[in-house]
Parts: sequence; C-alpha cells; structure tokens
Amino acid sequence: VSEGYRKIRNTFRYMLANTADFDPEKDRVAYKDLRKIDQYLEVKLNDLVAESIVNYDKYDFADVYKLVFKFITNDLSAF
Repeated sequence: VSEGYRKIRNTFRYMLANTADFDPEKDRVAYKDLRKIDQYLEVKLNDLVAESIVNYDKYDFADVYKLVFKFITNDLSAF
C-alpha cells in the first residue's frame, strides 16, 4: 500500500509541477485538435472520474484508491 501511495503521490506532484502555469484561456486545446493518444487518455480519465464519484458516494474509498492506482500504472504510465 505504501509503495502504491508513493506512486500516486509522485505522479500527482509531477503533474501539478508541470501544469502550475497553465492558463485555460490561453493554453486550452480543443478535443478535436488533440492527438489520438491524448483523446484516448482524456476518455480514460473521464471514465475514472465517473467511477470514482460512484465509489465516493458509496464511501468505498478502497475502490477509489484501486481505480486511481490502476489508471496511473496501466494507462498514464504506459506512454
């Protein structure tokens, strides 16, 4: 569990550090203009968010952790 937590934490730290100066008004890219891989990851991220909300509503935090860990290790880190 602690190694999984560390992986999630480090991934979030990396993403936050690289998006700190992101300005949606200036830097946003339309979905149709994204590369196919970015479109794929956006769909996977939206699925993760939807599934996480369902599990949060059921107070099933263990499944949220599993979903996030799976997304980071299988989808996000694969590219």
